[in-house]
Amino acid sequence: GVKAILGQGTFRRLNISNCIIGITLKDGKSLIKGCYIHDLSAHAQPNDPHFDGIFIAGGQVDCLIEDNLISIPGSGGTASIFIATRWQGSNITNTIVRHNRLLGKPSYAMYSEQTSVAKITGTQWLNNEIERGAYGYWTVQDNTVVKKGNVDAFTGANIDGK
Repeated sequence: GVKAILGQGTFRRLNISNCIIGITLKDGKSLIKGCYIHDLSAHAQPNDPHFDGIFIAGGQVDCLIEDNLISIPGSGGTASIFIATRWQGSNITNTIVRHNRLLGKPSYAMYSEQTSVAKITGTQWLNNEIERGAYGYWTVQDNTVVKKGNVDAFTGANIDGK
């Protein structure tokens, strides 16, 4: 299918593959911990895949994404972790992305885009090992992300200032 999981809650130690988007979070508080998201496939949408490991698009509060291994294909890959406001008034508040290993060559490993319809606040990217995407490690648009202790997955060099 397009999305392996569409929901809100606690997701632990899942092995997710063969979909376009691994986990799409719905409104509310969620924990994603110890999951392996890999071998994403465009079979359900072959003409225009936009691969994302974890997709957050509004209404989430106090989400923790921790200790996951996410590997995204280069062709059609958008982000390992995609955070963006897409619905009117559906703010995204206090998302912590900590101690993950993000591999592959999507456009960016991490993406945070605040649009005019809602706000993103309190986002932190902490102590992650990240492979540089096609255009960079991350993109942050119209919001602020606290970045601390993030390193290149292969060289170990600190990338917080990139």
